[in-house]
Amino acid sequence: MPAEAAIHYGLTGAYVILVGGPAATIDALWQVETLLAAGAARRGLVLAVETFEECATLWARGRWTTPRPLVEAAACAVLEPGGPAPAYQPVGAPPTSLEAAAERRAGATLACGPRVALALARRRGGIARVSGCWRRRRAALTLEVAA
Repeated sequence: MPAEAAIHYGLTGAYVILVGGPAATIDALWQVETLLAAGAARRGLVLAVETFEECATLWARGRWTTPRPLVEAAACAVLEPGGPAPAYQPVGAPPTSLEAAAERRAGATLACGPRVALALARRRGGIARVSGCWRRRRAALTLEVAA
């Protein structure tokens, strides 16, 4: 799916594919912010596309591992340099109010959840903390969000 999006929108440059739900999204945001802070990139995109149809049989076999059906979603965050360095908290970070608001707003969007939280944080701008959990691995990131 990332390659299809890159072709469709004419995106070029290096990319990495991470798998692991919302915790992987936090990892991706942190990696892009780190590259931007080092001057290795002028801009970065963190894209998530979740297609339930491709996972329907997997969910049917193991639905007890997920408390509710998965949903289809897509979200993209555009990151640019500036602001304080991101603060990464890989273990034991409790859920944030932004994470809870994102889930109420968009449902259980898994990897897209932290991006929905960033979109909600844009209303007020400033420093935002987003987090995500996947298979008992929770990660959180504090970064600056432009209003």
